[in-house]
Amino acid sequence: MLANRDYEKVDKFECGRIDDKSSRPHVTIFDCIEKDYTMITIRSKDMPKLLFDTLCTLTDMLKELQSVLGGKAVSLPQVFIKGKHIGGVDEIKQLHEVGELAKLLEGFPTQDPGIVCDSCGDARFVSCLNCNGSRKD
Repeated sequence: MLANRDYEKVDKFECGRIDDKSSRPHVTIFDCIEKDYTMITIRSKDMPKLLFDTLCTLTDMLKELQSVLGGKAVSLPQVFIKGKHIGGVDEIKQLHEVGELAKLLEGFPTQDPGIVCDSCGDARFVSCLNCNGSRKD
């Protein structure tokens, strides 16, 4: 990533300026459910250190996940429901197809998909103070 200098490109989503006095990174997350992707924009004065810290953290998280799962190879994402390991994408699809996933999710709060936010029109990928944008609870 550093070789491509991707971190210097300005995306159409403006993250704002970084205060010269602040060394804290500015992080913006856009979740586009319709296109099935999440975009994370990180602006920092010390990008190489931030990238190193992020990679180390992700590596540590993967090692921890592998130790919880008995050391076997791990593909992401891995789903846990009520503290119990359910599996990855293939297991979730299979549980959904046979109707078991709904049973595992019983008791969790749900949201009526017919409700449309009056503020953003349920755009989902924009920040909305009324419905929290794409972060539906």
